[in-house]
Amino acid sequence: MIANHEDTLFFESGSTVEDQSISLGYWINAQATYGIPSRANTFLLNTTETQGPYRLWNQDAFDHPWLSSFPLYGAVPYLMGHAATQTASIAWMNSAETWVDIFDSVNQKNEGSGMYTSFTSQGGVLDFWLLGAASGPKAVSTQLSIMSGFAPMPSVNSLGFHFCKWE
Repeated sequence: MIANHEDTLFFESGSTVEDQSISLGYWINAQATYGIPSRANTFLLNTTETQGPYRLWNQDAFDHPWLSSFPLYGAVPYLMGHAATQTASIAWMNSAETWVDIFDSVNQKNEGSGMYTSFTSQGGVLDFWLLGAASGPKAVSTQLSIMSGFAPMPSVNSLGFHFCKWE
């Protein structure tokens, strides 16, 4: 869905939006959300009501703040919500600078509580995957790997060596 400067909405497959922001919100029926790697924070994602949104932007910054939503070297726009009966995930496929907001939310229709997540990008293509399973996080991760490809095993001679330019 694209809105132009005249507030006209139209749908177009594979559209590229320049000089505009793209935003889409999701409600996940889970109290625990994980994902958005490459940050110096806990595995469980915090709500962004007090700390500000998670920023997804590739950068190489030294002396990054600990336990913050500040990005590190890469940006993986993937978020997973896990509850006792289901698991759902969102893969936001946009390479532009992106902010992710996470809020506690109550769905009045189903009388359930969960998390409302919002991805906002500085432009680019509106492309995302919604994945879900009743059997748990392993099934959702397998679905994502089938679509995007499984990570290859590194060569044996590269294991145990890390070159870092920072002290």
